[in-house]
Amino acid sequence: MSKWIPLLVRIEDYAELAAEVAAREVQRPDVRTDAPQVIVTVNDTPAPATWTKAEELLASLKPWSLDDLRRIIETADEYKTMARWAKAMDVVSRHPGPDGFLSTSQVAAESGMTINEWRDAPRKLPQHLKAHFPANIGWPLQAVGGRTLGRDDQVYWGITIEQASRWMQARAGSAAKEPR
Repeated sequence: MSKWIPLLVRIEDYAELAAEVAAREVQRPDVRTDAPQVIVTVNDTPAPATWTKAEELLASLKPWSLDDLRRIIETADEYKTMARWAKAMDVVSRHPGPDGFLSTSQVAAESGMTINEWRDAPRKLPQHLKAHFPANIGWPLQAVGGRTLGRDDQVYWGITIEQASRWMQARAGSAAKEPR
């Protein structure tokens, strides 16, 4: 049985390093199929009264389990909506935290989707979640109008560092299972 030890890293490096650990764990022959879930704890989280609007919005984002995140990846070939969400999750996960909110046009451009393709995915998500995911799961990304963030008038998309890390773990596990 392996032993684990905590490691302090800068918060901006956390998601990348956690994904690296998850990818290694998935490839180990002595490990069960599920890599351990990574949960971020930050000791210097400001009191809610001092949070920015972006921090408040991200705090309300319900974390998804690795299994639910994997379901997005595993059904991307079958459902356009999930393929588009997987692309968006890849993009937004590279910019986690309250300073990382990306505009609809940025998500579309960085993911290779048209703006209309990306706009279509959030419209279809509620029905897809209802049909294929646990009740009251919430959205995997936080959406907010640009005006709320003091930006231009389009929808912005954000993700917590924890959710981004889990998404990267799900992606790493998915890549490890593909035939080579």
